[in-house]
Amino acid sequence: MAKCPARTSVCGRSPARDARRHRSNVRLTPPNAGVVGSNPAAHAIFDTLRREQPSVAQRPARTSVCGRSPARDARRHRSNARLTLPPPRAGRYNPGTFLRRSRVGRPWARLPRGGFVTNPVPKTDAVFLKHFAMLIGFLVVVAILLGALSLLIYGRNPPPVNPDKQKIVEQRIAPVGGVYAGDTGRAAMAAAAEAAAKAAASQVAYGGTTDGKEIYGQLCHSCHEAGVAGSPKLSDKAAWAPRVAQGMDTLLKHAIEGFTGSTGVMPAKGGNPALTEEQMRATVVWMVEQVK
Repeated sequence: MAKCPARTSVCGRSPARDARRHRSNVRLTPPNAGVVGSNPAAHAIFDTLRREQPSVAQRPARTSVCGRSPARDARRHRSNARLTLPPPRAGRYNPGTFLRRSRVGRPWARLPRGGFVTNPVPKTDAVFLKHFAMLIGFLVVVAILLGALSLLIYGRNPPPVNPDKQKIVEQRIAPVGGVYAGDTGRAAMAAAAEAAAKAAASQVAYGGTTDGKEIYGQLCHSCHEAGVAGSPKLSDKAAWAPRVAQGMDTLLKHAIEGFTGSTGVMPAKGGNPALTEEQMRATVVWMVEQVK
């Protein structure tokens, strides 16, 4: 068999590999005449091998660039295109989760259903997490100590109370009134009347005037003009006649202290306790003069 001369790679492989594949695909050629003439057995071996080799028509069509059949190239491609796991140091944070094409390495093995891929924490990250947890714990302890210290200081030195604010609160929560019975009730009523009299005495009604007409126009006319509560009208002289007959002292007493008769009611001082006795006398005198 003639030797195949060395050739350079066409598909990027080594020349030795191409030579081996060329020797498997090269056609057998008869030896030269010198060899056949000197060695008759070589010609017999050549004839035998040529009869066993298929003819050109029986061989499949070859379209491969490297001189191989397409089926063989496909098998080689499938063998080299397997998905394999990367080496153990291929990934730093999540090794074993990337699919890479690799000529060296074990074939891809599928995880069992429901399995998990572990992700070990590097040593540097573990140290960082430890220091961070210690820092958070220290800050929590400091916050608790500061809260306790503030409560202690506030308890020993309470803030000052505004007296005006305290007075307003007392006025708002003061009782509006009370219920009294028996001697306690009479004493309370007497105290209330005395307090009202003192408050009225401290005031001067209508500027202290003693003009009966002015006092009547501001206070008394509301009842004696319309006859409210059975009071006699100032224009009804017949209703005033029996009252005037009782005398000026009786009319003045009823006007100051109040009176309840069969036909009407007279409130004390006409309902204004601020009026003085001089003001009441001047008003009664002016009214009697009008009905005579």
